[in-house]
Amino acid sequence: MHFLFIFVSIIAVVYALVDVAASTRCAWSCKCHRKTRIAYCGKYKPGIKTIPVPPTYIRHYTFSNGNIPVLNRTMLAPLSNHSLVSLALINDSIVVLTQDVFTDFPELSSLDLSGNKIPMTLLKAAFMSVGYKLKNLMLSGMNMDVIPDDLLENNKTANIKKIILSHNKLTSFNDSFFVLMPELETLDLSYNQISSYHSDYRDENHNLRKLQLGHNWLTEIPNFCWPNGTTRYHRLQGLYVDNNLVHKLHRLSFHCLSTVQKISLNGNLMRVLENNTFSELPRLFTLQLTHLPQLRMMEELAFNSTSLYKLDLSGNSRLTFEMFPGHFPFIWATNLGELNLQDTRIMLTLSSFRSMLLQLKSVKHLNLQRTEISKLPRRTLSHLPLLRILDLQGNYLATWYPETFSNVTQLEYVNLDGNRISIINERSFPIEFRSHIKKINLGNNDFLCTCALLWFRTWMKQAITNKTIRFVNYPNRYYCKNPYHQRLEHYNPTAESCKVKNPYVVAYVSSGTFVVVVVVAALVVYYNRWNIRYFMYTMRRRRYRQLPGREVEIKFDVFVSFDSEDSDWLMEEVANFLENDLNLKLCIHERDFQGGKMIIDNIMDCMDQSEKIIMIVSNNFARSNWCQCEVKMALNQQFEIHKDVIVVIREMVDRKYMFKSLKALLATTTYIEWKEGERAKQVFRNRLQEVMTRKNDEQ
Repeated sequence: MHFLFIFVSIIAVVYALVDVAASTRCAWSCKCHRKTRIAYCGKYKPGIKTIPVPPTYIRHYTFSNGNIPVLNRTMLAPLSNHSLVSLALINDSIVVLTQDVFTDFPELSSLDLSGNKIPMTLLKAAFMSVGYKLKNLMLSGMNMDVIPDDLLENNKTANIKKIILSHNKLTSFNDSFFVLMPELETLDLSYNQISSYHSDYRDENHNLRKLQLGHNWLTEIPNFCWPNGTTRYHRLQGLYVDNNLVHKLHRLSFHCLSTVQKISLNGNLMRVLENNTFSELPRLFTLQLTHLPQLRMMEELAFNSTSLYKLDLSGNSRLTFEMFPGHFPFIWATNLGELNLQDTRIMLTLSSFRSMLLQLKSVKHLNLQRTEISKLPRRTLSHLPLLRILDLQGNYLATWYPETFSNVTQLEYVNLDGNRISIINERSFPIEFRSHIKKINLGNNDFLCTCALLWFRTWMKQAITNKTIRFVNYPNRYYCKNPYHQRLEHYNPTAESCKVKNPYVVAYVSSGTFVVVVVVAALVVYYNRWNIRYFMYTMRRRRYRQLPGREVEIKFDVFVSFDSEDSDWLMEEVANFLENDLNLKLCIHERDFQGGKMIIDNIMDCMDQSEKIIMIVSNNFARSNWCQCEVKMALNQQFEIHKDVIVVIREMVDRKYMFKSLKALLATTTYIEWKEGERAKQVFRNRLQEVMTRKNDEQ
């Protein structure tokens, strides 16, 4: 008898343990997290026709991609003992809800029925069974075209703080919907077809904090002001009107939103940012104006604000001097701390770029990623006393003036990842800069691992050893272009090794006795050096072209010959027009010449590989030895292979700078002359377009 009692007790314990195990086991179609008490079911097992039962410790339950067209109280019964706080039934093909379906969930504070096509009458009836603690209601993607004001009972809406109605088919919205929701803080109406938003509800105690109207059909900002100038939403902090059809902003668009801290207007159709549009918003902290495809002008007081801290202008097509009818507008945002111009092409002259940067006296974080800048103005960064982070990733920087980082002691992080840097020396980063910088990113550049990099590698290793500077992404993204794809960390030259390998030192030691002879010979050929160089290379290249199989591949539409002093003018007035408007591919020496290759070879190869040649003639051009050489080469190609040579006169050349080849070029070629003034510029562009698009045999 005693033995039987023990046996029965053991059986009872085993059954109890089995029940406990079953109650804590996660269903095969679910992922359960005991610590957070969350269960996700059905996401990767679509088509389930019954509600998977989660462990008893679950309080937040999500079931998605199921196949339960009729949802009733019985079907949800397996969840009734879990004291659920949130329930999400997403994309479960539900088309019918019974009136008592949520009766067993009095603690429910969050309900998500997104993605189900439930008729409004059934939805309204089912909400009768929702408890009084409901705070968050998600009804996204339910094919709704109208939201009735009495969707929820009066006593069931008192605590609601968040409603998501995105991805439906609403064409209009009236805020009388708020009447039964005095605690509503967040309303999401994004991704609908709303073209009219009406504000009729008046309650100074209304609690709306965030209004999301993105991706609709609004053509203007809704009127949030009463006729007396007071705001309809006294606690509104965030207004999002992204990707609508808003084509105009003005001072009255936002003037009464005294509590708003963030406005997002990305992807709209404004052409002009007018003066004082945001000046009456005393708490505006963040302003987003990205991807505005038609933006053409920013008036001087466009960002006139004493509170604006974050300004995002990223993803716009370009910044040109013509966009600013007055001065640059950033100076009037007196507390601007973060400016983002990422992916916005900066097409300003170096002096204009410097003027713009000098307005950013309060900026701490400046993002210039992928803005296509190739030069940095000198003596500018030291005049930005609060700048801590400078992001220049993905640009065309190969070098910069020694004065660029001179006296710069405030920067903590500079990102130069993905530029065209090949050599860094002691003048690149002065001592005061190196003493204060904490992080620097130089990854994904084309380092030439020669003894010219000795100083940089010595400084870099010392900084890493002493932990004074962090080189971001080192060593994984630091490579040598020459030798090809060698890891920079494996290139460790020393002063001794560079002395032995330095060809100039070796040549000096081995030929010291011939120095006098070399000097005399140099003096003899000095005055004819360019003629001699041109003759030798011309003969060599002519023999090279005559070798069998040496056919020239055309890579460029136009080779541009110009002096570096005319670079800013060229890029703004000629290159941008030809590349952006005419879609031509230009060969520009400071951008397209191959590194490590002799200049004369670069010139000849690129001329051979170009369909046409354009000469930008100026006094700087006439004084340049390299430009004189290029004129001779162009004349040679013009007469030998009948290549088109187009002459652009930026300024008339003084007689004292005129040389024989240039005279011959001007005598045999009809030139296009540049003149100031908008009408003259248009004539210039028309003539340039006509010449550039004309076929060779027509000229």
